[in-house]
Amino acid sequence: MFKKAIVGGTFDHFHKGHRKLLEHGLSISESIIATITSDEYAISKSSDISFENFETRRENVSRYLNQKASGNFEVIKINDVFGPTLDPSFEADSIVVTEETKKGADLINEKRKGKDLPLLEVLVCPMELAEDGLDISSERIREGE
Repeated sequence: MFKKAIVGGTFDHFHKGHRKLLEHGLSISESIIATITSDEYAISKSSDISFENFETRRENVSRYLNQKASGNFEVIKINDVFGPTLDPSFEADSIVVTEETKKGADLINEKRKGKDLPLLEVLVCPMELAEDGLDISSERIREGE
């Protein structure tokens, strides 16, 4: 069991895959930090600009965590892949990702190593599949799939 896990994403059109990712973080740690991309960062990562706004995305994540985490969480807005992870006072010891986002965790650990910070344990959560057998994603939802 880890002390604190960080879980990040855009969390657009909050869906079953997001719930699985957050639940995975909760299942392996005493508490979690959910980082949510700012509107500007979300738009910079994709040519699709039909994202829900940050407040809607934050409310959806917070509401879900309030039901599941017994107050053992915090929600943070991030403007880049690193969020709070390069701050020497950052307390998480693990990061929960999907195979699709693992490269971001590797980049975070590379920067942490360069700053002589302890590396985060990288834990990969399997993707949630839709009825058609493909990964559930906000992009597919936005496209009406």
